[in-house]
Amino acid sequence: MERSAVHHDARVLADNFRYHRMIRYPEACVPWVMGQELGWVVCSPLDITLSPVREVQIAAGDDQLQEAGRLLGRSEFWRRGDGFIATERNDWARAYQFRGTEGGWEAMFLPNGAGTVEWRLGWGIRIPADSLLLVTGLDDSPGVRVPTGVMTGRQINRTWDGAGFSLAIEPTAVVTLHKGQPIARLVLLGRDSVQASIEERGDA
Repeated sequence: MERSAVHHDARVLADNFRYHRMIRYPEACVPWVMGQELGWVVCSPLDITLSPVREVQIAAGDDQLQEAGRLLGRSEFWRRGDGFIATERNDWARAYQFRGTEGGWEAMFLPNGAGTVEWRLGWGIRIPADSLLLVTGLDDSPGVRVPTGVMTGRQINRTWDGAGFSLAIEPTAVVTLHKGQPIARLVLLGRDSVQASIEERGDA
């Protein structure tokens, strides 16, 4: 982090003003600074305006989608697993397509459920197989929430030879992201940092 400017402002106040000071501020807090410098920051690869995804998850045959759309007020249907995610038409989820590794056009955004979308970023990750990767949001990303998740080395390494890494995001308002703007953080973890145990007990 670049902290010299804010330290300079603190010195100016101390040297030239009788009462006003910058005594406690984030850039002077070592734990906060280390938290900001932890891991890798994922940045938006393009300028884009996002809006919330109002979805309904349904099970329907292909011949029933038109009627389901009429009843639900939805016009877009995305097959995910055994069913569909039905959404309202918007100008960003369908419009952004990129040329995939096989040469065809592929969707950059895929509805993912619970108001989130997968943002296919076009690059893969490779980490040690016994490591974990923490995916989390940033402190100052109004309008876009990144659900916190932990992925195993096996899951992450599949992105290297497959379709690449996807970041789950949830637009919570109409928001414009600019190319290079930070949107999420990736942190490499050892398995010892994440442990779970189950204790089974008989009937009381």
